[in-house]
Amino acid sequence: MLIEFDQVSAAGRLKGTSAAYQLDDGALSRLFVDCERPDLVKPGGKKNLLKVVISDRIGFSQQSRVRLLNASAKKVVAGLKCKNTVILPEADVVIPEDPRLK
Repeated sequence: MLIEFDQVSAAGRLKGTSAAYQLDDGALSRLFVDCERPDLVKPGGKKNLLKVVISDRIGFSQQSRVRLLNASAKKVVAGLKCKNTVILPEADVVIPEDPRLK
């Protein structure tokens, strides 16, 4: 996806990570990952971001969605040979666990 990481909505972005999440109560969740590959950027062009999308018809919890997004992104990022260290926060950091469910 051609967009700068800083242009992704900051609502789901955690400081010190390479990920920005867009979660909603509907059936769609997105994860944008900042994988630096300068060799793939055209001069004067924008960087590519990895975009992982879940279309959820089952009704997973938001924590489950984050876990699935992270697991998918980790597998893809492993083969991308990113120049930066990609840091994906754990699900309980993105969506705090409800203490009533423990």
